[in-house]
Amino acid sequence: MPGALIGITLEGEARQLSDAGEPSSRLDELVLAGATTRPTAHVVSGGILCIMIGLRPGALHALTGAAADEFTNRHVALGDLWGKARRVLPEQLAEAGAAARMAVLETWLRRMLARHLRRRPVFSPAQVDWLRERAGREAPRELAGALGISVRHFERRFRVQFGMPAKLYQRLGRFYRLAELMRQDPHPQGFAGLAAELGYYDQSHLSKECKAFTGFSPSALIEGVLQGDPELRPYANYEVRPRMLS
Repeated sequence: MPGALIGITLEGEARQLSDAGEPSSRLDELVLAGATTRPTAHVVSGGILCIMIGLRPGALHALTGAAADEFTNRHVALGDLWGKARRVLPEQLAEAGAAARMAVLETWLRRMLARHLRRRPVFSPAQVDWLRERAGREAPRELAGALGISVRHFERRFRVQFGMPAKLYQRLGRFYRLAELMRQDPHPQGFAGLAAELGYYDQSHLSKECKAFTGFSPSALIEGVLQGDPELRPYANYEVRPRMLS
């Protein structure tokens, strides 16, 4: 499901491509990428050594204390949020070596979480876990009713916790299930059956959603993955996921 990402570059550099396909400014060594709801691409010059930490949906608000939708489709330098981490954390990671790096990162992340644990959460941890399981499949009205709050109140709180409207989260959840099915069976007999199985109106609706979230048609996405297209490598390695922080 759609969540945020922390990227820590130890060697090399990466740049995000602009809408025109041109490399933009260099990404910071410590960067927080909010939930992504549209196609994005990055370019790497030469080799790069980096650590990527996936945040489960709902975790970004707990980690930063800010509304998650402030970071959606954005890259933010972690130094702006964590102060001295921009200087100290890369040094500690470089000195720690590969085996001990996760322990160093966990210490920093727990320290950041502790800053915000005293605040009253938008949703309780149990509610966040419940929403992770159900928000990708059920309508906002049903979810709001189960929580005993109005739809308007639910939508406002959901955006703060998950970074996007519940309806968009539901669309992304359906697309993630589509991507998983295409990964499992890269030679489907036809997309009409998949569209019906996943609740799309028809095959055209499925294709439009795939294009909206990846920039590729379903066929182009599958063919590119099978042919090893570098642009589509994240989809080819779809099953290799970063360690997730609750």
